[in-house]
Amino acid sequence: MRHVLIFIFATLVGSLLLAQQPGRPGGASPLIKGTIKGILIDSLSKAPLEYASVVLTLPGGKMLDGVVTEPDGSFRIRDVNTSTYALQCTFLGYEPKTIRELTTTPEHPDLDLGYVFLVPMGINLEEIVVAEEAPIMESKIDKIVYNADKDITNTGGDGADVLRKVPLLSVDLDGNVSLRGNSNVRIFINGKPSSMFAGSVADALKSLPADQIKSVEVITTPTAKYDGEGSTGIINILMKKSELEGLTGSADVSVGTRSNNAGLNLAHTRGRFGINMNAGTRFTWKRPGTNSFIAKMTCPEEWSEFFPVKGRTILPGADLTAHSVHFMISMPFTV
Repeated sequence: MRHVLIFIFATLVGSLLLAQQPGRPGGASPLIKGTIKGILIDSLSKAPLEYASVVLTLPGGKMLDGVVTEPDGSFRIRDVNTSTYALQCTFLGYEPKTIRELTTTPEHPDLDLGYVFLVPMGINLEEIVVAEEAPIMESKIDKIVYNADKDITNTGGDGADVLRKVPLLSVDLDGNVSLRGNSNVRIFINGKPSSMFAGSVADALKSLPADQIKSVEVITTPTAKYDGEGSTGIINILMKKSELEGLTGSADVSVGTRSNNAGLNLAHTRGRFGINMNAGTRFTWKRPGTNSFIAKMTCPEEWSEFFPVKGRTILPGADLTAHSVHFMISMPFTV
């Protein structure tokens, strides 16, 4: 009987010792692991974010595990021990987001974060201006272009002065134009024949201010766009387009010791059409005048002591004044 009691006591003590294993003080239950899950969503479009990175870290920043989101934006991190963690969510083009103080316990080992919203990253770029100055001379496949508006030396000149600076062209002292020594050339204005060159080309070029010429194109081999039959080539003068619209005007008055002038100019432009009005007057101050004549008489010689042969009389004249008024209206248009 005594031996039986000793055996039962030893069995009970052994059972108690087996229950007290290291790492489980007080006979705690086996270690429990849980799951942390959620869905990453775009905060603006509410669209799921696919292939976004989700990293589980300790509060100190040490990384423990990580996954990428599914096509529906969902993520799931398994086998998470009960503790306190932080979750970092990142995706290209979005502000990174960190969720802190995520705590799992044996009673609640699983965490469902639901929808996690990421904010799109706004990138404001500074304005970039790409500016390039056109060269004075351009050589293209079918023509040579001289950009007259880029050459400041053209100020105050006329069309002949501009053509003198164009390669392949020569202008003599009389204003005659030739291309490679041949004067059989056609001159266009803005790509179209102009009646101003039907007469004297030299006079027409002198009437073109250099400041109004944008560029000159020398076309040695005219295409189907131009009718260059019977000519050495084509000179196409491109004029600057006027961008002024609406009503414009100017007034001028001049006063002098002998004559005075006054003028008024008005212009109204709308699109390709316009109307110009010009009025002016000229008048002179009142000034005294004289009338003079020479009287000649023929008489016998014995009368000469009574009537002189020649005489001159100067009489005061009336006050002289002059007035003139002009008025003109024109309606220019562009095609």
